[in-house]
Amino acid sequence: MSPVGIVVVDDHPAVRAGLEGLLDEDDAVRILAAAATGREGFEAIRTLRPDAAVIDHHLPDETGLSLCLRVQALERAPRVVVYSAFADSRLRVLGVIAGAVAMIPKSAPASSPPGPCGKWAPASTREISRSWGCSPTGWRRRRSPRRCRSTRRG
Repeated sequence: MSPVGIVVVDDHPAVRAGLEGLLDEDDAVRILAAAATGREGFEAIRTLRPDAAVIDHHLPDETGLSLCLRVQALERAPRVVVYSAFADSRLRVLGVIAGAVAMIPKSAPASSPPGPCGKWAPASTREISRSWGCSPTGWRRRRSPRRCRSTRRG
């Protein structure tokens, strides 16, 4: 089986190099390119046609979610994992809406990095919402029964 091609997009050189090194340890993964901006990342994804892309949410020229939306519009879109320093529930829901197969906080342990594409099976919105403590009719915070603004009436 051929290795899974991945493009890494992060504006911090040390983080980008660390993520590349972590993913390179897996023989089933091959890093095709690394980019520092959304524009560079989109061009790499469009031209190299990777199986997956790992994208930082905070990029200098756009958010990882907006890049994810642009990538999903491509003819043969790769699976996208967006990671962020913030593990906000709203950000996770927006990631699902943007088409990301996973939203990973940067605080996640290095012992469980995103694996090859075969292990990144997309879950349904209902499965994702249950794992994040959301309800199908509108997400709810685990500690607060308030609904998000988009589902409030009046």
